[in-house]
Amino acid sequence: MRINAYQLVQARRDRDYHREALHKFESKVSEEQCRSENNLKQFKELEQRNIDM
Repeated sequence: MRINAYQLVQARRDRDYHREALHKFESKVSEEQCRSENNLKQFKELEQRNIDM
C-alpha cells in the first residue's frame, strides 16, 4: 500500500484537527470542574453561615 502526498497531508490535517478538538474539550472540562469546585465551596460557606446564625 502506497500513500501519496495528498493522503499524507490529509492525515496530518485530520490529526491536527482532532488534537485541537481534544484540547478544547479538555479545557472546557477543566473549566467546568473549577466552576463546580467553586460552587461547592461557596455552598459550604453559606451553609456554615446559616448554621452559625
